[in-house]
Amino acid sequence: MVRAQYRPPLLFISFDKNSFIIPYPYPYPYPYPYPYPYPYPYPYPYPYPYPYPYPYPYPYPYPYLLSIALILYSGLLLDYIDLSIYLSVYLSVYLVVLYRAVIPVLFSYLSV
Repeated sequence: MVRAQYRPPLLFISFDKNSFIIPYPYPYPYPYPYPYPYPYPYPYPYPYPYPYPYPYPYPYPYPYLLSIALILYSGLLLDYIDLSIYLSVYLSVYLVVLYRAVIPVLFSYLSV
């Protein structure tokens, strides 16, 4: 019998007094094996002075490039859809992220 891989919810926003952390949506199983899928051909010399800041750009560019592709594709889709419906949604998400993640982090630098 195989245990389930528990992971944080994709987006959890609670409006409690002291919580402003939005977990990064991390869809991979937890003991994520080094950078997989490996680049082909291997970068040479491997990850040069071995422990770079991390073992190479961590899960490689794929999640990053995929997110860029999704953003661009959503822009193409929105060209054909009436924007007035979505602007309020985008604005509210932007404000939630700003007030729950960006501003508290900026203030945390002041309190060192």
